[in-house]
Amino acid sequence: MHACVTSSHIDHKITAFIGTWNVNGRAPASSLALASWLGFIPKDSGQTALASLPELLVLGFQELDVRAEAFVYNNAVKDVEWTDAIEGCMGSTQHAYRKLASKQLIGMFIMVYARMDVAELVSDVQATSVGCGIMGMVGNKGAVAVRAVYMDTPLCFVCSHLAHDATQ
Repeated sequence: MHACVTSSHIDHKITAFIGTWNVNGRAPASSLALASWLGFIPKDSGQTALASLPELLVLGFQELDVRAEAFVYNNAVKDVEWTDAIEGCMGSTQHAYRKLASKQLIGMFIMVYARMDVAELVSDVQATSVGCGIMGMVGNKGAVAVRAVYMDTPLCFVCSHLAHDATQ
């Protein structure tokens, strides 16, 4: 016998790890430092109960790429380095997540992952960016964002890097 729940009013608390890091153009930190920042990565290689892991991971970075050529060429060198570092530090939990989206705008970068058992409940995933830096449009300042619908709940995650004073 199969039961089908059609109610859109199911109470569910979403568990998420949401973190941001201004990396100041540095290479990715060590796996140990990244795992410590994430906080939920097991210290040993043993199995971790899937339900004990956050359903969503949202990681935002600023000043990811501060090289002068980053303003001219839109390449994914730095976001690949940091993605590989994050996924590498996750150990056995890496396979518990599916990457939903990522977006880079020069120095800003956002990644969103969903735990495998809830990934099918996430829909309408979109990513965008807006630059508001030099001449009001270059991406040295601005934001990257990912929006999605989880169950019936619309979510929007924004990672921004703005000017330090109100005159800019």
